[in-house]
Order: sequence, then structure tokens, then C-alpha cells
Amino acid sequence: MQRMSINTYRGQIMVERLRAQQDQVARLTRELDSIRNEIADTKAAEANLKGRLDEAEKQQDKGVVSEARVSEVRAALSELKRREQALTEREAQRSRELDQERINLEDLNRRLDALEREILLSSPGNESKENPKR
Repeated sequence: MQRMSINTYRGQIMVERLRAQQDQVARLTRELDSIRNEIADTKAAEANLKGRLDEAEKQQDKGVVSEARVSEVRAALSELKRREQALTEREAQRSRELDQERINLEDLNRRLDALEREILLSSPGNESKENPKR
């Protein structure tokens, strides 16, 4: 009876840890998705800005746009590239973190499965079948 109580307590603790780990995996998954969306948005903005830079350079060659304007567009494009690089680094870091948290979640699931098997094997109905006293 005492063994069942201990196993029940262990099971409750593991279930709570499992829930917390699932929440962590879900949080990191959402964060990674958000970063990936930001990267996509940044790439789209970068493509748009490249087109504006090409147009500004053509207009500058015609004498319609000043060098200052072209420099502004180049600076904005450079900033977008830096932002994309930083986001890509964050994506890689979060991806590694998510992989590790998924491994931790799988480990908790295996441990919970093992505890469940232990509880089933030590239940009163199974003990009489496995260890006959007569």
C-alpha cells in the first residue's frame, strides 16, 4: 500500500513536470514561428528596398534624385540586412533550445511510461499472478 502511495506521488510530480515541459516546448515553438515570420517580413522588405535603391540610383544618374537620398536607401537596406542576420542567429539559437526541450519532453514521457509499467506490475491483481504464494 505504501509503495502505491509513493508511486502515485511520483506519478503526480512527473505529470506536473510533463505539463511544464510541454508548455516550454509550446512557448519555444511559438517564439520560433514568430522569429521565422519576422525573417520572412524582413526579406520581403529587403527585396522591396532593393527595388527602391535601383530606382533611386537610376533617378540619381538622371540628376533627379540626390546622393543623400540614395545613401538613405542604402543605409536602410544595410540595416535590414543586419536585422535579418540577427534574426537568423536568434532562430538558430531558439531552434537548438527547442530541440533540447523536445528531448527533455521525450525523456519525461519515457520515465512516465516506465513508472506506469511499474505501477501496473506492482498492483495487487498483478502481484498474485506473478508471485504465487501457494
